[in-house]
Amino acid sequence: MRVVLISSVLPETHYSQCLAKALHKTNDFELIIYADRSPENLEIEHIGHVKAIWRKSIFYVLDILNEIGSDRPDVVHLQHEFNMYGGLGSAVFFPLLLFLLRTRGYKVVVTVHAVVEKKIITKSFLSLFSKSKLMVPFFVRMAFSFIYFSIGRLASHVIVHTTSLKTSYITDYGIKPGKISVIPIGVEEIKAPTVTKENFFLYFGYITKRKGLQYVIEGFAKFIENSSNKNTRLVLAGGCIPGQEFALYEINQLIENIELQDYVQTTGFISRSELDDLFLKAKAVVIPAEITIAGSNPLSQALSHSKCILASKVGCLAEEIDHGINGFLVNNNAWEKAFSFVITQPEQVLLIEKNAYKKAQDRTWEKVKNMHISVFQKTANNT
Repeated sequence: MRVVLISSVLPETHYSQCLAKALHKTNDFELIIYADRSPENLEIEHIGHVKAIWRKSIFYVLDILNEIGSDRPDVVHLQHEFNMYGGLGSAVFFPLLLFLLRTRGYKVVVTVHAVVEKKIITKSFLSLFSKSKLMVPFFVRMAFSFIYFSIGRLASHVIVHTTSLKTSYITDYGIKPGKISVIPIGVEEIKAPTVTKENFFLYFGYITKRKGLQYVIEGFAKFIENSSNKNTRLVLAGGCIPGQEFALYEINQLIENIELQDYVQTTGFISRSELDDLFLKAKAVVIPAEITIAGSNPLSQALSHSKCILASKVGCLAEEIDHGINGFLVNNNAWEKAFSFVITQPEQVLLIEKNAYKKAQDRTWEKVKNMHISVFQKTANNT
């Protein structure tokens, strides 16, 4: 079987790069990747045949169509994120790409990484992503409806990462249940729990408003104030999304205003080896959220290191974590209690880590890869 995967693939922890590495190991399976034109994409090894062909602009549609005729894949697998192909403007052209691929006779599978319920598209919701006053809820709702509905109608099959995302897609955008599969984000290189840790908590991910990091920082300030252990630190590992730099500014201002500069460290983007070292040594991993509209790659990373995960009790995170068993769910006004739990209940934390290790084994990239191949085969065989 020949599959063309269309997606960005950087950085190293990118979902598509991890999936491609797993697919590349499969016998009788040929993977061709259409990545964006960054020269660094051509240096990635063991993910199949990489072609850096499309521009991050509305012209990505033409770039892909001009190339795909020479490869004639059995299935085209597209990753859908609103900012992947060049921002919201280019996102509107995604249905056009699907339409043109289908009219040329290609079978198309789309992984939709985020599904936004119509009812949450308000001014408050939009302020989590942009300060622009041009973002009007009514028009954004219309644009999302057009894009999601078109994907549901035009794609041969759709993949999402959680059951709640599938439910939202069916309820809000009218996709048929039989046309959508739930495939979780995979876990790679599972490491057993480590006993010796250093005295810090780790956040890994983009610094964005929707993550609700302000709740974590405010809770951490209360924890430090009331704790006898004043040596505990909070490490924020990750950069900000272009266009959302205001979020990092606001977080830094908050840290300064409540005088936590000596207790909170921001690293910016870091290498994979540095990230693995932080995961290994952290007492626990924090995964906050104001809202959840997508599966969580940081959760997958935390599971791969068998960490105790402290996560906001919202949406997909509440679906993925069994409180007190393989993680700890936190109300966003109660992060102090979560930090205290880790410090005061080490035996319970170790039990959670062991259960996280078991959960990780149930969703290795090998198993996730096989779920994808099953979808590809069914799609290719459908007439």
